[in-house]
Amino acid sequence: MNKYYKNMDFATEIREAFEKKYVKVFLKESDDIELVKSTLEQIKSIHKVNITESHSGGNDSLTLTIYPKKMCTAESVEKDIKKCLSGIDLGKPNMGEVEKIQVLGKLDSCPKAKKLFNQAIEKRNMGCYERNTLDDMRLSLELFLKQKLGNNQSLENQIKHIGQYQKEKGRSAEFTNMF
Repeated sequence: MNKYYKNMDFATEIREAFEKKYVKVFLKESDDIELVKSTLEQIKSIHKVNITESHSGGNDSLTLTIYPKKMCTAESVEKDIKKCLSGIDLGKPNMGEVEKIQVLGKLDSCPKAKKLFNQAIEKRNMGCYERNTLDDMRLSLELFLKQKLGNNQSLENQIKHIGQYQKEKGRSAEFTNMF
């Protein structure tokens, strides 16, 4: 009983081995396999995601083998996978690489903020977990500012400190007065 769903960038298929069902995900571009694997590992109904080599039909490629948690069915996992992957623009960057590298460079001095920023970008690229993406971005900025400005203020209470920092860096009065 294999169902085969096609999307522009991926296809899924439910398979069975030893009376246990699992889901295979075939990607159009296997360059995206690590991103997709880490994305799928965050879905609560999924127990394990493995990258596997496929040699069917003379086409060597990498695929994903996904095992559901005990209380979940392969059909419900497949539905979760399709919902999540439909939001990803595989093969196309969702944030400019130049901008991402610039931000990551600024965050090198604050590993916690950098980790949260990376998680937020990953979630944004997935197209799901939108609320978590926003929370991670916000907290990343807050942690960065706390370290940069040397205080323990919440993000909302950093405005006057940002203005003072900008003033110390020689920014114009017109600019610093915005803070």
